[in-house]
Amino acid sequence: MNEKWYWKIPERYRDFAAKNSYEAGQLPLWALYVMIEWESGWQPKAHHNNIDPVTGEIWSVDRGIGQICNAYQKGYVHDFYKGDPKKFDVWNWRDNLQTSIYHLANLRKTFDGNWYKAFEAYNGGIIMILKNTVKPEVKKYAIRLLKMANKTEYIPIEQKKKIKK
Repeated sequence: MNEKWYWKIPERYRDFAAKNSYEAGQLPLWALYVMIEWESGWQPKAHHNNIDPVTGEIWSVDRGIGQICNAYQKGYVHDFYKGDPKKFDVWNWRDNLQTSIYHLANLRKTFDGNWYKAFEAYNGGIIMILKNTVKPEVKKYAIRLLKMANKTEYIPIEQKKKIKK
């Protein structure tokens, strides 16, 4: 465990986050910290409406500390939640954080440790990555997280060229 990142996690979540990160496949705490910091600022009641750019209507809502999208929640809970799926509560920070940790760990494994792609997939969806249809704002999200963690070596060269200094 990298002590520096452990201490950056708010005390209320620290031990739970470290334990689940380790059990999920030794997910580095730097990755968890920057993702949750950006997604919700460690606020368990955070939410964000996803607006359809054509119709202007809300098509989904990201909720909780890990910003779990309600459109995909059932699948995430089935695949990544370690408790009884019938008792999952998106607003319970433990349920949400555990699911988010295991989801990110799975994305890291899926993309062979490629943090840039793992963060893109967390934000924009795995299908976008597999089809190579990643939106510019999703690429910026991945770059932002890697820069927050001072892990710029994980940013692909073609994306580094596009970063404004």
